[in-house]
Amino acid sequence: MADGFNVTPWVPTKYSYFERNNAQGKVTFDTVLLPIQGKNDNIHIDRIELGVPTTEATAMKFLATVNDVQSRVYYLLDYEHNPERTRTFEKYKTNGQMTIVKEDTEGRIRELAISNGNSISYADGTPLLKINSSLPDFSFWITGDKLNIEASCEVEDLNGVEITLKNSNVKTVEFSKTVPADINSVPSPVETLAFTKNGDVLTLYGNSVPPVVETDPITPVLKPGFSGGGGGGGGGSVTTPAEPEVPENPENPEDVEQPSVENYEFKDISKHWAEGYINKLKERGIVKGNPDGNFNPDSEITRAELLAMVIRALGMPEGNYGGQFNDVSAGDWFAGIIQTSLDAELISKDAEFRPNDSITREEIAKIIVQSVGDKVKTDDTCDLLYTDEEVISSWAVEYVKTVTELGLMSGMGNGTFSPQGIATRAQAAAVIERLMTLLKL
Repeated sequence: MADGFNVTPWVPTKYSYFERNNAQGKVTFDTVLLPIQGKNDNIHIDRIELGVPTTEATAMKFLATVNDVQSRVYYLLDYEHNPERTRTFEKYKTNGQMTIVKEDTEGRIRELAISNGNSISYADGTPLLKINSSLPDFSFWITGDKLNIEASCEVEDLNGVEITLKNSNVKTVEFSKTVPADINSVPSPVETLAFTKNGDVLTLYGNSVPPVVETDPITPVLKPGFSGGGGGGGGGSVTTPAEPEVPENPENPEDVEQPSVENYEFKDISKHWAEGYINKLKERGIVKGNPDGNFNPDSEITRAELLAMVIRALGMPEGNYGGQFNDVSAGDWFAGIIQTSLDAELISKDAEFRPNDSITREEIAKIIVQSVGDKVKTDDTCDLLYTDEEVISSWAVEYVKTVTELGLMSGMGNGTFSPQGIATRAQAAAVIERLMTLLKL
């Protein structure tokens, strides 16, 4: 298959065949089964060079658009498989005979499969999947906040399996045993697995009981890719940065009746670094607290909650939800907000929106820049001076530059931007209030 080959599935052929003239020695053909769902579907295929003949191993990457949703798939097949050897195929490294990794447009792992192997890692050595022993097949895919696993092993064989999922919000893990592809096969029952989560690493416990994990009430929950300083990151001494990271403390949805703006004050923001920002937004009806009168400034903010603040700040009406995301229903309190955000191109269409997932600082930077649009001009000369600049995702670099140049986000007070750090309600309030000031709203 030629490099840079584009496939347009809406031009079907009744028959297909392979032909290679004057071939000498062993010849291999890569066969790709392509989904055909809509007239705008497209798949772009590139070969990944492995430094060995294609008769020994082959690898490809696919940029696929199916039903207007884009994803990237990396594929490797090792014809001369040796489980003691690993092969690197662009972003990933594996000891499997066959490996597939599927990402969304922001680089998050959505699906994975490996056969006759037990290890997949990023090319820099960061583990992605670690299994105690080689399995004939192991695969997973993510739907909403659920991790679905299939493997041809017993449930107890999954004890100790480690999976690293960056920026995920997995709350449930389900397992089903792979059964032979036979017309008389009976699907195996689905079992819910126990697991622990430490940062981005999920450890499965099959049929065993997970250990009790002691949590530190001071050290913030940080994403891999940067080391802490101020705010307790990395286990160091605690200082007070300009926009501190905080422990995990999920926020209740805002679909409950709130007291009127005029008649209440938040009980938990006195002398908080973001008190001024929060009160200004409260006076405008942009932020709301909980029924107990608290704002929970140091709790994580979800993707839906952040968009609610942005849409209210911009004064945009909520739209009529059109059902574009699999994990958003018309009855959800945030459905209209998500529709407006989609229409305004603050977010992109995908199979899932993950409304209750936490949101990272670089993700906020993107949404804020999209909110500014062409209302404010920048000279594009801003140089990033953050000490963790190298771990900012490639897709987010320009967004981080823009919010920095506009003074909408200013880093963590210890020289870092903390791009994959989980954002808090206080941090979001500060950014939104600065946005409103900038746009004179």
